[in-house]
Amino acid sequence: MLLTVAVWFDCREDRIPNELIYIGITGWLLVVLNTGALQVIPDAFMQMLLVFLVSYPIFRIGALGAGDIKLLMMSACFLNQEKILDCLVVAFVLGAGIGLVKLWKEEIWMERFFYFTSYLQEVIRQKKWLLYETETLQTIRLAKNLSHMQKHRIHFSLPIFVGVALKLAELY
Repeated sequence: MLLTVAVWFDCREDRIPNELIYIGITGWLLVVLNTGALQVIPDAFMQMLLVFLVSYPIFRIGALGAGDIKLLMMSACFLNQEKILDCLVVAFVLGAGIGLVKLWKEEIWMERFFYFTSYLQEVIRQKKWLLYETETLQTIRLAKNLSHMQKHRIHFSLPIFVGVALKLAELY
């Protein structure tokens, strides 16, 4: 249910409210305390840390939002380590698939390929990671219209939702 609400907020407002994450983690903690299964708390925090460490580099270049990372971390509370890693893989594969469909549908393969290779060249030239669309746009001035570039983003909460739902349904 929380993931469904997160997808709705992400698609409608381009953000995932922190309050939703707080509700999810607090609800999980209340269930743990109520059932007396306190031994799962350290594992859940380690899983949250693992999700953060895997996701943070992608966030640093601007390819993943902070709300997406927090949503993944919240999901990690409810799943064991193997399941959350599976969900991460499925979410990233689904996200890539959605991105490829958008590239095909909007017929912008060459534009995005040129942008990506220019981005990589600039990262190598400056010897530091840059934000994928903002710093690079300012530095190499490839894009004529930032809003045109922004519309090609995807709402990553949907691949997260699908990955978790499929894992919980034991469909992979």
